[in-house]
Amino acid sequence: MFLLISGSTLLYKTNNLEKYGTLWQDTSLTCEEVTITNATTSFNFKKNGRSFILNGVVSQPTKYVVTNNVGSIVLIIKNTSTSDEGEYRCSIGFIKESAPYDLKVEG
Repeated sequence: MFLLISGSTLLYKTNNLEKYGTLWQDTSLTCEEVTITNATTSFNFKKNGRSFILNGVVSQPTKYVVTNNVGSIVLIIKNTSTSDEGEYRCSIGFIKESAPYDLKVEG
C-alpha cells in the first residue's frame, strides 16, 4: 500500500496513500514490494519522521504487531487512537523509503 518511484521503477505497491482507521479498533498498514526479495528480515517503519520499528525490532510491542511475509510487511496498530494519526513510511531490505501513507482516525 506504499508507493515509491525511483526513476521509472515502481518499488512499492499502492492502492491509496490515505488510510482511515476506526477509533479503538486495530488498524493495519501494508508495506508490499513489487519485486519480491528475501530481504524482508530487515524492515523499518517511521511515523512523522521518527523510527518506531528499526531493523524489524518493534519499540512498543504492546502497541504495534508486525507480520512478516516474503516481500510484504503488515503493521497492526492496536487499539487505534487519534494519537496514531500521522504520516507513516516503510522500507524493506535495502530499498529506499516508501512514499508517505497518511493515517486518519475516525469514530
